[in-house]
Amino acid sequence: LRNQPIQRKLIASMALCLLAFVAISSVLSTWLIGSSVRERTTSEELPAIVGQVAADVQRRIEVPLDAARAIGLSPYLQAWEDQGVPDTGLDAWKTLAQRQKDLQHAASVFWVSKDTGHYFTAVGLEREIGPNDGWFRDFLASGKPEVMQIDRDGASGRYMLFIDVRAQTPAGKLAVAGIGLGADALATAVSGYRIGQTGHVFLVRANGAILMHADTSLIDGHHFFKDMPGIGDALSQQLLGGKDFAQARVEAGGDTRFVASSYIPKLDAYVIAEVPEAELLGPVNRAIRIATLIALVSGGLFALVVIA
Repeated sequence: LRNQPIQRKLIASMALCLLAFVAISSVLSTWLIGSSVRERTTSEELPAIVGQVAADVQRRIEVPLDAARAIGLSPYLQAWEDQGVPDTGLDAWKTLAQRQKDLQHAASVFWVSKDTGHYFTAVGLEREIGPNDGWFRDFLASGKPEVMQIDRDGASGRYMLFIDVRAQTPAGKLAVAGIGLGADALATAVSGYRIGQTGHVFLVRANGAILMHADTSLIDGHHFFKDMPGIGDALSQQLLGGKDFAQARVEAGGDTRFVASSYIPKLDAYVIAEVPEAELLGPVNRAIRIATLIALVSGGLFALVVIA
């Protein structure tokens, strides 16, 4: 530039300043837009996604829950219980139970009498309550009106949803009415949710054990949320704290991802959503880089033409 006219020196200096301005602007834009996307993701998109999954789970269990409640509140069954569940009422029970079984596509419909210890299903008196039926005594002792639990059958691999409803007769006698039905459709729906390209959703129990996951090898009762990459005890307790929504930014193995949770009280379980940060910010960053490159090339060509 030393031997160039002053006008060309000024133009070259302005071009260099322009290129520097474009470079600095691109860096600031990347940082500002990235922060904005991160904020929108954590405050809007992730809550909406986990809320949608939680609502879908609750919608799917609401119908069988209402059916189990109807069984527990049945005036006929309550009167039958007050009479000591005599054999004369067994046919009517079997008819009612079979109807509900067919309507709900259930694997089982049951009535368990506390006073007699009889365990009735749609086929009639199936067995007597024994020492291994601690769930029955614990449920009645808890005073809860209802409880639901999802388990996976080890032999068949099928998910089962069990709904127990507390039934109290006018005479004060207690029983448990309930329904057991397959939950494979629910598991498929949960595993089918996708966020970005590889972001996914799964369910964990209140104690952190993985309940439903696309990787079925994790569903054995021995894999816990806290043991997943980058989580740990402290973060697991934070995300499984009984809140409608909680989220965190996790770094592990050189990757950063957003993790969010939503509590489902009826199941005493959590919806967990995970999505790599790069999949949310990547498209924005690529667009900024392309725009910056075009600006730099255009500015450089303009400077060369003017200087020449």
